[in-house]
Amino acid sequence: MAKQSEPAGNLVISRRRLIKAGAVLAAAGILPSGFSVQALAAEGMAVGELTIHSLSDGNLVLPLSMLAPDTPQAEVTALLEAAGFSTTGHEPPCNVTLIESGDNKILFDVGAGANFMPSAGNLLESLDAISVSPDDITHVVFTHAHPDHLWGLLDEFDEPVFANAMHMMAEAEHAFWTDPQTAAKMPEDRLAFFAGAKRNLDTLGDAITLFKPETEVLPGILAIDTNGHTPGHVSFEVRSGSESLIVT
Repeated sequence: MAKQSEPAGNLVISRRRLIKAGAVLAAAGILPSGFSVQALAAEGMAVGELTIHSLSDGNLVLPLSMLAPDTPQAEVTALLEAAGFSTTGHEPPCNVTLIESGDNKILFDVGAGANFMPSAGNLLESLDAISVSPDDITHVVFTHAHPDHLWGLLDEFDEPVFANAMHMMAEAEHAFWTDPQTAAKMPEDRLAFFAGAKRNLDTLGDAITLFKPETEVLPGILAIDTNGHTPGHVSFEVRSGSESLIVT
């Protein structure tokens, strides 16, 4: 997340460039000194009249090769060593954004659930820690359909975890992951991503609202096209009064 105020002077930065730059920093685990996700979850952060919580779903455990797959491994290792980061693996945190807006509790993505990695899937515990139950969630808005963002959709009985929520996803993202032909376009080591996404989305069926980028999906929440990480990836500009927040 990145909090914004109104732009000053003639400084204009592409939202998409800003979001992608932030994603790179997040992937490398670069956060300000003293930043506390736990504190942000418990106390929340005010953006205008909204309250924002960043909830931990745990972390991933990934080979270092996934951090920058198009960069020579020796170069990645040298950069990490120079910055004081581990060169033996990558354990990025998984955080889910919850926005409280009046009577609405809006969740952006649903975490990894129980079937992806044992180090992730802790979203329900994080919600419970701030006295929010799954039934309290009114909207679930997806950025994309990778396992750590989607696989927490269903419980052990294949029922939606957030049973009272309206579920929303970009039309292009939904089409990609539910198209049987997608499997033929994916590398073998990502076929499980496709199978899991398709199963979750097919189970949800028609109980999902599809939208196009550059539309307001909910009052004050604008979808922004940030495709690339996945074909239909979107981020969201959340605005209240003169303040705004990017969720990606």
